[in-house]
Amino acid sequence: MTRELFMHSFIWLFGLGLIVVGARRIVRTTSRSRAERNTLKSILDASPVCLALIDSHAAVQYANPAYTELVSVPPDALIGRQPGVLLGCVHQHDNHGGCGKGAECRGCEIRRAITEALTSGTTSLGNETKLLTQRNGLEVLRYVRFSVQPVGDGSRQVVLALEDISTQKVVTIEPHASERHFHVVTDTAPVLLWTSDQPGKGIYFNKGWCSFTGRTHSELVGHGWTEVVHPDDLPGYLKKLDAAFEIRQPFTMEYRLRRYDGEYCWILDAGELRWLEDRTFGGFVVSSIDITESKRMEELLHKREQQLHHLAFYDVLTGLPNRLLFNDRFCQATAEAGRHKQNVGLMFLDLDNFKMVNDTLGHDTGDRLLCDVSARLRSCVRDYDTVARLGGDEFAIILPEIRSGEDMGTIARKILDAFTEPFPSSEKELFVSTSIGITCYPLDSSEMTELLKYADVAMYHAKAQGRSNFQFYSATLTAHVAERQALEDGLRKAVTRGELELFYQPKVKLPTGTLVGAEALLRWNHPERGLVLPETFIGIAEDTGLIVGIGKWMLRSACLTASEWNREAATPLKVAVNMSGRQFALNDIVGTVRDILEETACRPEWLEIEITERLFFNGNDDNLRILQALHEMGITLAIDDFGTGYSTLGNITRFPIDTLKIDRSFIHDIISNPDSADLVRAVISLAGSLRMGLVAEGVETLAQASYLNDFGCDLAQGYLFAKPMPRESFEEWMVDEAARKA
Repeated sequence: MTRELFMHSFIWLFGLGLIVVGARRIVRTTSRSRAERNTLKSILDASPVCLALIDSHAAVQYANPAYTELVSVPPDALIGRQPGVLLGCVHQHDNHGGCGKGAECRGCEIRRAITEALTSGTTSLGNETKLLTQRNGLEVLRYVRFSVQPVGDGSRQVVLALEDISTQKVVTIEPHASERHFHVVTDTAPVLLWTSDQPGKGIYFNKGWCSFTGRTHSELVGHGWTEVVHPDDLPGYLKKLDAAFEIRQPFTMEYRLRRYDGEYCWILDAGELRWLEDRTFGGFVVSSIDITESKRMEELLHKREQQLHHLAFYDVLTGLPNRLLFNDRFCQATAEAGRHKQNVGLMFLDLDNFKMVNDTLGHDTGDRLLCDVSARLRSCVRDYDTVARLGGDEFAIILPEIRSGEDMGTIARKILDAFTEPFPSSEKELFVSTSIGITCYPLDSSEMTELLKYADVAMYHAKAQGRSNFQFYSATLTAHVAERQALEDGLRKAVTRGELELFYQPKVKLPTGTLVGAEALLRWNHPERGLVLPETFIGIAEDTGLIVGIGKWMLRSACLTASEWNREAATPLKVAVNMSGRQFALNDIVGTVRDILEETACRPEWLEIEITERLFFNGNDDNLRILQALHEMGITLAIDDFGTGYSTLGNITRFPIDTLKIDRSFIHDIISNPDSADLVRAVISLAGSLRMGLVAEGVETLAQASYLNDFGCDLAQGYLFAKPMPRESFEEWMVDEAARKA
């Protein structure tokens, strides 16, 4: 027993003796004055010791305020009641105030001491026990020291004195109880708790932390937390701690921690710095929670946001910025240029004949080509330029900080040069060109919509100039675009209004000039423009798909003419009709031809179908099957404008071609240009080797005809013999020629 505890017990017992003396005086109240009695009562009421005067029936006669507070019962309710009922033991009580445990129950010691004092005058001093008392309707466990002493005047009364020593018991007598309570609280906490010493070494870890790391408490103690923090997160952790030291405030941080299995988990720490009495640093007190799952969810949501952002602002196929992001970047570029008085170039690009790739090779090949084109365009511009796909085969390029038109021209030429290289394909290499329209902010306009429109106008002008080139915008180009739109609108109505007409140009045999057939050539009798030649509107018809309906009308008209010319003719004439590659892709061409032949009573040998070399540049098997089917029907197949396209010897021999038509551009220079003459001789030789027929187009002079005849060319057509003419005029020409030769 410590010195302080001994002194406390001595004072308590000495006070108890005084209280017993005072109790005796209260009992003898009849012989005392009221004033003395009141004085004694005041002393007892002020005592911090719980006091009660018990009569011979073990019932309370008097209780001071400390006692009533302990049992939480008003004074009037105490008088006449046994203290054992109000001061319960730690076990369950019966109705008689006993718990049924007998001598084994320490909680019943007070009642036994009262009984012994009443019956035998025994005094009990300084005993300790546990009691259950009431506090706000709840049972509260208390540690008490009690004494029972007879009054000693023969009245068979005893004085019960109680002192609540619960606090002393927990702090001084049972120091390990608070520690056990601490461990119970921390080990059942839903967080990971740990503390460290001043160097940062762990000195305590709760069960949650041990379970989480897979290590025992002894294995964790003495190790620093920096050993298990992810190296990438450690600098940030140390920086947070330095800040906490500086302001002496709690800190929170997220980091990755290495588990026992080597895996890293995300942890959220909430910690405080411990400061010792001398205001020196004593270590950390930290609570942690595992936020790995929430981090994974956060990362998943972040990726989903990135995906949504990419879907919203980037083209799904090529990965280039889409129109929405293009508009935003163009606004940023022009705003920056406006502040620094700079120029922004804008290019609008469209692939030449891309529809043919889709129609003949399929959309998968077209998609791969668009991806390759995108990569090639990015390689031609600067890092801070923007290449965007606006839709289909249309691309746009934003060129900030442009000094002059020459800069934009240099970039455009670089792009055109890049497109001279073939693009890879699963079937063969593809050659695709592009046409570029160029405009400039703020020289041409300060409005984005106008600049886009102007660049589009310039691009169409580039196509009209032969494609695979670039053109700058000028005001006159707008008129060209308006004219093109007007032609497109009129062409949509031309078939139904009967404005289309076929002209026929004779094909003759060299050197006699004998008529062997005719080529049907399309003309448009425009109500305002007059006679419009096909080079003005065929490109529009192909771009818009109108060529399918127009081509069907041409075929029916030509077959009807051939049927009528050859019905009673001794020597049949073969009528040639041009077919576009778009007709092969967008129409059941074999079925259409078969139906028209049957409808017009035209025999297949009276019909020749002319196609361009572009139909062969991809080696498409579908086109091969179509041409084979037409050839098996007895229709002659010819390659028009031979020498200007992309056909190879392998393709020519692979496809069922009957006739080659030498393009007029070579015939025109055959006398003056040795290269043209050599090429014509090579084509004639090739046709002879492949046992194909040969037709020379654009023959205008006798010298050209004589030259071709000497080379061995069989047939020719051109102004030397006759210009294209309407059917009625052609029929009159045939009569005149027959009469002349007769």
